[in-house]
Amino acid sequence: MRLKSYISENRDLRIAETISRECSDILSISRHSPSKNTLVLFRGSKKPLLNGAQRYTPRQDRRPTDMPTEIHEMYDKLFYEKFGWHARSEGVFACGGKRMSYGKNAFFFPANGFKFVWSPKIFDVYTSMYKTKEHVEEGFDSYIDADLERAIHSHKEIIFKCDFYWRVSMYDHLEIIHEIGKLNKNEHFTYYSP
Repeated sequence: MRLKSYISENRDLRIAETISRECSDILSISRHSPSKNTLVLFRGSKKPLLNGAQRYTPRQDRRPTDMPTEIHEMYDKLFYEKFGWHARSEGVFACGGKRMSYGKNAFFFPANGFKFVWSPKIFDVYTSMYKTKEHVEEGFDSYIDADLERAIHSHKEIIFKCDFYWRVSMYDHLEIIHEIGKLNKNEHFTYYSP
């Protein structure tokens, strides 16, 4: 029993060290925030998490499951023209400060060197979906690629472009989150509980 506990603790520490190294940009933003509110990101997914934490590589050709393809492609074209990347096809969707309504939620840590876009006006592109070309362009004008801390506090959808990302369970592997908090001197994670 003690050996199993030791192996689990050692594995959790190794995962926390890896995330701390590979995702230090987002952890630094959270650690240096003057806000006393929690600066964490969540991502919902229907994919199960193995061993409480998993590293994923984003798709570069994401197709919508619910949004009409024409609207998806219109947004992608606008994102590319304004930000230089196809946020709808290449992006990873997350939100800050609260859980997403899609799939099983987990903490989200994008790899260093990430880009992001978000809208202070649009909670979620799909639920706020604009159905005509005029509405798409009108709604799109509010997207920006700045002020990540404000984006996280807004609880709105944030679309990330990153080489890879980590998802960590919110419930059954909090030891990993607490270790990330200790390693990064980040109280947002050290004392987190669901």
